[in-house]
Amino acid sequence: CCDTAMVDVLADTDPPPSPDTLLGPTEICFGEIQTWQANPVAGASAYSWTVPPGVTILNGQDSTTISLRWETYSSGNICVQAENGCGLSAPACRLIDPVDSLVVPGVPVGDSQVCFGDTLLYTVTGPAAGGNSFLWEIPTGVTILSGQGTDSVTLLWKLDSDSAVCVRAVNACDTSAAACLPVALIKPVVLADIQGADTVCAGASAAYEIPLTPEVAAIQWQVS
Repeated sequence: CCDTAMVDVLADTDPPPSPDTLLGPTEICFGEIQTWQANPVAGASAYSWTVPPGVTILNGQDSTTISLRWETYSSGNICVQAENGCGLSAPACRLIDPVDSLVVPGVPVGDSQVCFGDTLLYTVTGPAAGGNSFLWEIPTGVTILSGQGTDSVTLLWKLDSDSAVCVRAVNACDTSAAACLPVALIKPVVLADIQGADTVCAGASAAYEIPLTPEVAAIQWQVS
């Protein structure tokens, strides 16, 4: 005895087309978890994702949506390929550019000795000055006239004591530690009484003196 079975076979020897869109962020911070999504492709049975070294696939391999943890400071491409029984499509990729880790900025450059009421300019330089904004931290009694958020700030000093001017670098991921410039207030000099004779004869010579203190830079005498 014998039997016969028949089946219709659809010949399809082509891999699926590439996903036309890959949705998700283009910048990411170190250690951050983000999700990317590929547009579904007709006829695809699975999706194959590839990621740069240092990036961990948490879930979503074989699906249109993937969740990753970025644990590298290097940029790289996230790519996805649609798959069927005939093979893989061409990849669709997105370049991810991590936001660099922050470097503490250099110590602010400016006057380290000030007088009450001075208007002063302070500037931050060095590697951290490129591509970041800056958070200036100044003591109560000192007013920021302009420049908050930039690498230079103008201050009005109306503080009756020593203090410091501090700055932090800021980017999309974090705020750095502060770099500070100590600032000493130059206080007005209070002089002691002049010592010397208060009565002299016409044509005579007389000596006068005044005690000096460390904050006195020079003495200017005036006579009638």
